Amino acid sequence: MSTKLDVNVESFEKDGFAVIKGAIDPSLMADLRKEWDAFEVTSTESTIPKDQPAAVFWRHIQGERKRIRPIEEFPTLREIAHSPQLSGVIRTVIEARGIKDPELRLLETIVFNKPPQKGGNLNWHQDNAYFPFEPNTQCALWIPLDPVDEENGSLIYVKGTHKRGRVGSLNLHTGEPFEGDSRPMIPKDPVAEGYEVETMELEPGDISVHDGATWHSSTANDSDRPRRALSLRYLVGKTVYAPTPGSAATFIEQVDVKPGDVIQGPAFPVV
Repeated sequence: MSTKLDVNVESFEKDGFAVIKGAIDPSLMADLRKEWDAFEVTSTESTIPKDQPAAVFWRHIQGERKRIRPIEEFPTLREIAHSPQLSGVIRTVIEARGIKDPELRLLETIVFNKPPQKGGNLNWHQDNAYFPFEPNTQCALWIPLDPVDEENGSLIYVKGTHKRGRVGSLNLHTGEPFEGDSRPMIPKDPVAEGYEVETMELEPGDISVHDGATWHSSTANDSDRPRRALSLRYLVGKTVYAPTPGSAATFIEQVDVKPGDVIQGPAFPVV
């Protein structure tokens, strides 16, 4: 990734997401798949580091726990997560909103896995609903490690919902709202409510960039093919720690400031 990646800013602003095809070298994606495979068969331990970003590995099977390790243990994953070309995509869409040279911090690095015939669907949700931030203006990159389509667990966006404000958080597998979260919930069937959705078909190395407020879900993996993906999430600008009911993310244990203070520190490096 030696050149600047072009992102369709107009699409991002209109729909809340945009896709960049063939953004990452296939050999780098192959190396990342090898790192995941080696970790999956050898490691069951979790350690959440305080002095560096964490790598989160999450199989989307109800009842399974996330496995967390220091990102330094995974050279390819670290290279991708710290790529200035990838953070540059976020910078481009943020600057298009009139925020010049925004400070970006790497917030969360997650490798998702929906095993064939086992990986279940994820209910409609909004990333920002789980994040204890003020202002809550985050963005994410979603990068498939395998070809992804409707049969093996496609990502589905609800267009324009990044303009609808905050919603409540829920259990992604069961769809049950988190206790104490009184915010309005996303409709169980957005299409029936008049919203337009788009189902992503992506190849390894494609990038989908979405606003943290955009509603999205993913289908179950009913195929005999793997479905793995990497998600990179970024803090945008000076962000205050503001925990609320429904806040739920691995990185919360890495936050080393009091409510009302700006989130910073080596677990959230500037990129």
